[in-house]
Amino acid sequence: MDLSIVIVTWRCLADVRKCLASIYRHTGDVDFEVLVVDNASGDDSEAQIASDFPQVRFIQSGANVGFARANNIGFAHSKGDLILFLNPDTELESNVLSEVLRYMNRHELVGAAGVRLLNSDGSLQDSCVQAYPTIVNQVLDSAFLRKTFPRSFLWGNRILTDPNGNRDVEAVSGAFFITRREVCAKVGGFTESYFMYGEDLDLSYKVRATGFALHCIHECAVIHHGGRSSSSRGRFFAHLRQRESIRQFLELRRGRFYARGYRFAMAAAACIRLALLFAGRINAKASSGAAIQETRERWKAILVWALRGRLEESWRVTQS
Repeated sequence: MDLSIVIVTWRCLADVRKCLASIYRHTGDVDFEVLVVDNASGDDSEAQIASDFPQVRFIQSGANVGFARANNIGFAHSKGDLILFLNPDTELESNVLSEVLRYMNRHELVGAAGVRLLNSDGSLQDSCVQAYPTIVNQVLDSAFLRKTFPRSFLWGNRILTDPNGNRDVEAVSGAFFITRREVCAKVGGFTESYFMYGEDLDLSYKVRATGFALHCIHECAVIHHGGRSSSSRGRFFAHLRQRESIRQFLELRRGRFYARGYRFAMAAAACIRLALLFAGRINAKASSGAAIQETRERWKAILVWALRGRLEESWRVTQS
């Protein structure tokens, strides 16, 4: 079998139905299978998917085991030579999977790859390709600096502005992550200590550590609506979970001391951002006072997390 597509779901039946419809609409010339791993959504997903897409292999995890572990469950049941880990809030267009498979077959030293991800309105998601996080690039990360210096080495996504340049990148998004079966098995799949976010960054790191290349296939693109499951958890949860996952990656790959330095640096960055916000130095062009207030509250939540160092407790404090 050419390809196994693994999709992890949690309370996103409408999204996964659109995703599956797009797969079967555009993948007729590929020998493939689809495995949907449900993280105990507690809804009618299994019956609905069985009715609409009887060819899909539906696997019930029995509990919300997280994105990394659920993907590993799907991989353990898969049969394809290539494995595509695909988010349920994506939609394929044209023959993108055929093109991706041809690329992987032509480039045997590429262990894994991603594609350009597009927002619902067709605009580019510059986070689909990333550099490994460091204290410097995390403190400096902002929409203003990314827009002003889009080709900076800090972001690691120069290929998005230079499609004819070097395709080798440090990390690609887990929304569309294709890898070879032998490579995935060699690195042990996803690191299961990540519950949500960061697991794609870590898998990218492990693939490159084996000596294989990691590429962005620039000519291929997939729509990624993004943020559906995490948005249901409440205000700022995704922001805090992302920060915590980066801290976890840094501790695992660069050591506990460096990870602590990152957390303290983010506390300092939050203080500076809040001071500028309250002084009216940034976001002066926001469309409303509500937008400024939302930004302030988000950075306050990040500050609480950075000082406390405990995600769930910090998130509950910011919601109260």
